Amino acid sequence: MLFDQLNRLVSIDQFQVHIAQTFLLEEAAPAQPAMKKHYLGKIVLRVSGE
Repeated sequence: MLFDQLNRLVSIDQFQVHIAQTFLLEEAAPAQPAMKKHYLGKIVLRVSGE
């Protein structure tokens, strides 16, 4: 299964997520246009400032 392959990659540290930009949750509205631009990686919304 696909989840089995994913779990195996995570367990052997071969799985990486590339983060393009990080926004605070309060910045969710301004973050949406960033999703429409071409980017490599994920857009992340942080729930807290930690």
